[in-house]
Amino acid sequence: MMKRNNEKGFTLIELMAVISIIGILAAIAIPQFSTYRERAKDGAIKVLLAEIGSLEREYRAEQSVYIECPLNPSQKDGQWEVRGPWKELNFSPMQDLYGYQLKVEATKDTFVAIAVKDGKEIFLATDKTYEITKERPVLEKNSNKVSRK
Repeated sequence: MMKRNNEKGFTLIELMAVISIIGILAAIAIPQFSTYRERAKDGAIKVLLAEIGSLEREYRAEQSVYIECPLNPSQKDGQWEVRGPWKELNFSPMQDLYGYQLKVEATKDTFVAIAVKDGKEIFLATDKTYEITKERPVLEKNSNKVSRK
């Protein structure tokens, strides 16, 4: 019988151990990656809401009122159409909306910019603060609603 001392390669057990380790690492990493992706999308929408807030403040400085903008379809559901109040506000998103929809509810003295996903209000920007929150403020009921088309 011949001796084989110079054989190169891996045994089946070594290969199975490496594949098992890779599988375990993938099982841990993939859910974490999904979480980070969702957080990045949320961050992008918050930036858009901050932009809408700035445009609303600018509009009020010129027109003395905030402008109300209707719920607009996201790019996932259809192309963003810059028309009506959105055009008057001069807002046109330059990025994907990731399935979110945006709208602005306004009175003469206040506004709330809202990001909607799956029919739920997710993020809000208001005239009172520059921070994006998940808590909905109460608009003053005695103020007149302002809507321009």
